[in-house]
Amino acid sequence: MARPFEPATVSANHLITGHVIYLTADGNWTPILAQAELITDPDHAAARLALAGAEPATAVGAHLAPVRPGQDNRPTPAHLREAFRAAQAASHVAENPAHA
Repeated sequence: MARPFEPATVSANHLITGHVIYLTADGNWTPILAQAELITDPDHAAARLALAGAEPATAVGAHLAPVRPGQDNRPTPAHLREAFRAAQAASHVAENPAHA
Protein backbone atom coordinates (compact mmCIF):
# COMPACT_ATOMS: atom_id res chain seq x y z
CA MET A 1 0.00 0.00 0.00
CA ALA A 2 1.35 3.38 -0.99
CA ARG A 3 2.06 5.96 1.65
CA PRO A 4 -0.21 9.00 1.60
CA PHE A 5 1.29 12.08 -0.04
CA GLU A 6 2.78 14.48 2.48
CA PRO A 7 2.91 18.24 1.86
CA ALA A 8 6.11 19.22 0.10
CA THR A 9 7.92 21.94 -1.78
CA VAL A 10 10.39 21.70 -4.65
CA SER A 11 13.90 22.35 -3.39
CA ALA A 12 17.16 22.44 -5.36
CA ASN A 13 20.56 24.06 -5.42
CA HIS A 14 21.40 27.07 -7.56
CA LEU A 15 23.70 25.95 -10.38
CA ILE A 16 26.23 28.78 -10.01
CA THR A 17 26.26 29.50 -6.27
CA GLY A 18 25.24 26.12 -4.90
CA HIS A 19 22.84 27.82 -2.49
CA VAL A 20 19.52 26.27 -1.56
CA ILE A 21 16.56 27.53 -3.60
CA TYR A 22 12.85 26.75 -3.58
CA LEU A 23 10.28 26.87 -6.37
CA THR A 24 7.51 29.44 -5.91
CA ALA A 25 3.90 29.13 -7.06
CA ASP A 26 4.60 31.46 -9.99
CA GLY A 27 7.50 29.31 -11.23
CA ASN A 28 10.35 31.45 -9.95
CA TRP A 29 13.09 30.45 -7.52
CA THR A 30 13.61 31.90 -4.05
CA PRO A 31 16.09 31.25 -1.24
CA ILE A 32 13.29 31.77 1.32
CA LEU A 33 11.38 28.62 2.29
CA ALA A 34 8.34 30.61 3.45
CA GLN A 35 7.99 32.00 -0.10
CA ALA A 36 8.00 28.54 -1.68
CA GLU A 37 4.91 26.85 -3.05
CA LEU A 38 3.21 24.46 -0.62
CA ILE A 39 2.30 21.38 -2.66
CA THR A 40 -0.40 19.05 -1.36
CA ASP A 41 -1.25 16.99 -4.46
CA PRO A 42 1.03 14.26 -5.88
CA ASP A 43 0.14 15.00 -9.51
CA HIS A 44 0.90 18.70 -9.03
CA ALA A 45 4.15 17.73 -7.31
CA ALA A 46 5.19 15.66 -10.34
CA ALA A 47 4.42 18.57 -12.66
CA ARG A 48 6.42 20.99 -10.52
CA LEU A 49 9.39 18.60 -10.41
CA ALA A 50 9.24 18.37 -14.21
CA LEU A 51 9.29 22.17 -14.40
CA ALA A 52 12.30 22.32 -12.10
CA GLY A 53 14.08 19.67 -14.15
CA ALA A 54 13.53 21.75 -17.27
CA GLU A 55 15.71 24.52 -15.84
CA PRO A 56 19.20 22.96 -15.75
CA ALA A 57 20.83 26.35 -16.24
CA THR A 58 19.38 27.50 -12.91
CA ALA A 59 18.67 24.59 -10.59
CA VAL A 60 20.30 21.22 -9.96
CA GLY A 61 19.26 18.35 -7.74
CA ALA A 62 15.58 19.26 -7.63
CA HIS A 63 13.61 17.13 -5.21
CA LEU A 64 10.47 17.21 -3.10
CA ALA A 65 11.26 18.44 0.39
CA PRO A 66 8.74 17.50 3.09
CA VAL A 67 7.16 20.53 4.74
CA ARG A 68 4.28 21.39 7.02
CA PRO A 69 1.80 24.21 6.56
CA GLY A 70 2.79 27.03 8.89
CA GLN A 71 1.52 30.53 9.50
CA ASP A 72 -0.63 31.74 6.60
CA ASN A 73 -0.27 28.26 5.08
CA ARG A 74 3.40 28.95 4.25
CA PRO A 75 5.74 25.96 4.20
CA THR A 76 7.86 25.22 7.25
CA PRO A 77 10.39 22.38 7.52
CA ALA A 78 8.97 18.98 8.43
CA HIS A 79 12.36 17.34 9.03
CA LEU A 80 15.73 18.37 10.42
CA ARG A 81 17.45 18.17 7.03
CA GLU A 82 15.17 20.78 5.49
CA ALA A 83 15.33 22.95 8.61
CA PHE A 84 19.13 22.98 8.23
CA ARG A 85 18.91 23.76 4.49
CA ALA A 86 16.37 26.55 5.12
CA ALA A 87 18.57 28.07 7.82
CA GLN A 88 21.55 28.08 5.45
CA ALA A 89 19.48 29.82 2.80
CA ALA A 90 18.21 32.42 5.29
CA SER A 91 21.77 33.05 6.46
CA HIS A 92 22.89 33.64 2.87
CA VAL A 93 20.06 36.13 2.30
CA ALA A 94 20.92 37.98 5.52
CA GLU A 95 24.51 38.30 4.32
CA ASN A 96 23.52 39.20 0.74
CA PRO A 97 20.12 40.97 0.71
CA ALA A 98 20.37 41.58 -3.04
CA HIS A 99 19.96 37.82 -3.59
CA ALA A 100 16.57 37.63 -1.86
